Amino acid sequence: MKKSSAFFAVVASVLTAAVPASAHHAVNAQFEPDQFVEMSGVLKQFELINPHSYLHIDVKNDKGVYEEWNFESGAPAALKHAGIASKDAFKIGETYSFTMHPSRDGTHTGLIVVWKLPDGRKIGFGTAKDFGVEPPKT
Repeated sequence: MKKSSAFFAVVASVLTAAVPASAHHAVNAQFEPDQFVEMSGVLKQFELINPHSYLHIDVKNDKGVYEEWNFESGAPAALKHAGIASKDAFKIGETYSFTMHPSRDGTHTGLIVVWKLPDGRKIGFGTAKDFGVEPPKT
């Protein structure tokens, strides 16, 4: 009886530990890691939240109409190491440029690889080294 109780306790522990890991997505599952798209647009909202920060940006399409895009970026800790200490570091209504991996499902979402800030600084994440930008050390 003791062996079966110990076995079930181990199985329950393993299954419980696997649940949080499944909540986090894999970059390759959601985004096209081999595609790099350069865009710019007007910042509408910036969310400095865990586990990733999000930017809501109005991007002008080929017809001159603005469309809202939602971009995932680095965690707040990574942004802090890059010099972005608060959400006030970005100004609503200001234009930002960036390189991103587009979403696999074709929606207006992407994963930012390099931000090009209005002051000329570049902040990189993930594959940013491909663009000569070192990701921040966390």
